[in-house]
Amino acid sequence: MRRRYMDAMALVRRYGKPDIFLTMTCNPNWDEIRQELYPGQTPQDRPDLVVRVFRAKLEELKNKLLKKDILGKVRAYVYVVEFQKRGLPHAHFLLIMEGRYKLTCPEQYDRLISAELPNKKKYPELYKLVVKHMMHGPCGALNLNPECPCTKGRPSCKNHYPRPFHAATLQGP
Repeated sequence: MRRRYMDAMALVRRYGKPDIFLTMTCNPNWDEIRQELYPGQTPQDRPDLVVRVFRAKLEELKNKLLKKDILGKVRAYVYVVEFQKRGLPHAHFLLIMEGRYKLTCPEQYDRLISAELPNKKKYPELYKLVVKHMMHGPCGALNLNPECPCTKGRPSCKNHYPRPFHAATLQGP
């Protein structure tokens, strides 16, 4: 573990600080997992299948990031695969981008990242995916959900949701 940390720090020393922190999480409902389960089986019954599908999708993501440059030209990268409490794998990437692809201001962030819901009529499938997988809640002071892990044993969401709306992207602490 220490050796890997030192390797990552050597990359930072040589190429600079990471520009993008990216997380890929395994979805036990991926079709490639569900279609291989026997009746009555759950993904938790088949960790071998879950990891195999995750690995294939991870390699596909790496190919898109590093060879197809979907976020721009990557100069250096490091990633780690971890397992959640429920046993599902996820990967964290640190990407150091080539000079012209570095994100240095809110306008550049906005070209790459969107925190808006896609147009429901124009992109119905994308809209469904974002609502299903990328929205936090319901929790917070007004919608306390006792089943939500972020509110268990606390008066409000541990992640401080809902957060106030900002009209523009902010940079800095």
